Amino acid sequence: MNDRQKQGLALALTGAVLAALAIHPPKVLTAVYLAIERALVACAGVLLAAAGAAALLGLDAPHTAKEPDYTIDYADDAGEL
Repeated sequence: MNDRQKQGLALALTGAVLAALAIHPPKVLTAVYLAIERALVACAGVLLAAAGAAALLGLDAPHTAKEPDYTIDYADDAGEL
Protein backbone atom coordinates (compact mmCIF):
# COMPACT_ATOMS: atom_id res chain seq x y z
CA MET A 1 0.00 0.00 0.00
CA ASN A 2 1.37 3.42 -0.86
CA ASP A 3 0.99 6.59 1.25
CA ARG A 4 -1.96 7.89 -0.75
CA GLN A 5 -3.93 4.68 -0.20
CA LYS A 6 -3.08 4.68 3.52
CA GLN A 7 -4.28 8.26 3.88
CA GLY A 8 -7.46 7.48 1.97
CA LEU A 9 -8.14 4.46 4.15
CA ALA A 10 -7.52 6.48 7.32
CA LEU A 11 -9.90 9.22 6.15
CA ALA A 12 -12.57 6.69 5.21
CA LEU A 13 -12.33 4.93 8.58
CA THR A 14 -12.35 8.21 10.50
CA GLY A 15 -15.40 9.37 8.58
CA ALA A 16 -17.20 6.10 9.20
CA VAL A 17 -16.49 6.28 12.95
CA LEU A 18 -17.66 9.90 13.17
CA ALA A 19 -20.82 9.11 11.21
CA ALA A 20 -21.56 6.12 13.45
CA LEU A 21 -21.07 8.25 16.59
CA ALA A 22 -23.31 10.98 15.20
CA ILE A 23 -26.07 8.54 14.24
CA HIS A 24 -26.02 6.57 17.49
CA PRO A 25 -23.91 8.31 20.16
CA PRO A 26 -23.00 6.39 23.32
CA LYS A 27 -24.71 7.41 26.57
CA VAL A 28 -21.50 8.86 28.01
CA LEU A 29 -21.00 11.12 25.00
CA THR A 30 -24.63 12.23 25.13
CA ALA A 31 -24.27 13.06 28.82
CA VAL A 32 -21.16 15.15 28.09
CA TYR A 33 -22.96 17.01 25.29
CA LEU A 34 -25.93 17.73 27.53
CA ALA A 35 -23.72 18.91 30.40
CA ILE A 36 -21.88 21.33 28.11
CA GLU A 37 -25.17 22.57 26.64
CA ARG A 38 -26.67 23.11 30.09
CA ALA A 39 -23.61 25.03 31.26
CA LEU A 40 -23.65 27.30 28.19
CA VAL A 41 -27.37 27.97 28.47
CA ALA A 42 -27.08 28.67 32.20
CA CYS A 43 -24.27 31.18 31.61
CA ALA A 44 -26.22 32.90 28.83
CA GLY A 45 -29.32 33.05 31.03
CA VAL A 46 -27.44 34.57 33.96
CA LEU A 47 -25.80 37.16 31.72
CA LEU A 48 -29.11 38.12 30.09
CA ALA A 49 -30.84 38.35 33.46
CA ALA A 50 -28.06 40.54 34.85
CA ALA A 51 -28.17 42.81 31.81
CA GLY A 52 -31.95 43.11 32.09
CA ALA A 53 -31.79 43.88 35.80
CA ALA A 54 -29.08 46.49 35.21
CA ALA A 55 -31.19 48.13 32.51
CA LEU A 56 -34.26 48.20 34.75
CA LEU A 57 -32.28 49.71 37.63
CA GLY A 58 -30.64 52.27 35.39
CA LEU A 59 -27.16 50.84 35.90
CA ASP A 60 -26.52 50.23 32.23
CA ALA A 61 -24.15 52.37 30.20
CA PRO A 62 -25.40 55.86 29.39
CA HIS A 63 -26.61 56.35 25.85
CA THR A 64 -25.02 59.75 25.36
CA ALA A 65 -22.59 60.35 22.59
CA LYS A 66 -20.08 63.13 22.32
CA GLU A 67 -20.84 66.11 20.16
CA PRO A 68 -19.88 65.66 16.51
CA ASP A 69 -16.70 67.38 15.41
CA TYR A 70 -18.44 68.92 12.41
CA THR A 71 -21.85 69.01 10.78
CA ILE A 72 -22.92 69.33 7.19
CA ASP A 73 -25.62 71.88 6.48
CA TYR A 74 -27.58 71.36 3.29
CA ALA A 75 -29.20 74.39 1.74
CA ASP A 76 -32.75 73.50 0.82
CA ASP A 77 -33.38 76.71 -1.08
CA ALA A 78 -30.40 76.24 -3.41
CA GLY A 79 -31.70 72.90 -4.64
CA GLU A 80 -28.59 71.06 -3.51
CA LEU A 81 -28.60 67.92 -1.46
